[in-house]
This record gives sequence, C-alpha cells and structure tokens, in this order.
Amino acid sequence: GKGVTFILTTHDLADIESLARRVIVINHGEQIFDDRIEKLKQFLGAKKTIHLVTRGKGEEITMPGLILSERRGDSDFTYELDTAVTRLDAFVACVSGQGMIEDLSIGDIPIEAIIKELYTRAECRD
Repeated sequence: GKGVTFILTTHDLADIESLARRVIVINHGEQIFDDRIEKLKQFLGAKKTIHLVTRGKGEEITMPGLILSERRGDSDFTYELDTAVTRLDAFVACVSGQGMIEDLSIGDIPIEAIIKELYTRAECRD
C-alpha cells in the first residue's frame, strides 16, 4: 500500500521522537539534516548521559571521554560519556569498585542536545 506523509513543524522535540521516522532540520532556510531519526540519534556518536548520586560526598570522576555536564551539591553528578573512548562497563566498574553508588541511571543523549549541536555546526560553517 501507499505510505502517508505528514509534515510536522514543531519545537516540541518529544513529538519528533514519538511520531517521526524521518527528520529534516532547516536552519535559516538551509536544510542541514535529512535522514531517519535513528541517524539523528547517532549524530553525536556513541554517547550516553549518566546520572550518578554518590553515598555521602563524592568527587568528580575523570576518565577519557567523560565530561561532567552538571553537578548539584556534593553527591549529585550528571556526566556525558563517549563510549567510543571509554566503554560503559569500564565506567560502571570504576564507580562500583569505589563503593560510591547510591543511585545510577544511564540514558541516551537528549534529542534537544543533538539538535542544538546540529545548529551549532551549521552556524560554524557560515
């Protein structure tokens, strides 16, 4: 059967993730991305966001490919990990070996961050 195409213009990126298979991103009238949503999610490479809450006061973890993106208080850290540089299991082994995990969650980089990076790279080309 024939497919159906809907054109959706939105700033609500949750809509994009739940509805779209193909994404076109336009910046100042120039098309800067046109591909499947899976390709968009791979745009920043093999990166994960990691939220770590430590028991008691925690120190910032440093390892290759790991960036501290937010710190709230003494025990609440959010990192971005490039798993092409340091594997996820190596990070988990490091923090669990220190017996410091109160809570740990791992997720994909938010689509908002991917879109922002797309726009940033497009602006740099101008």
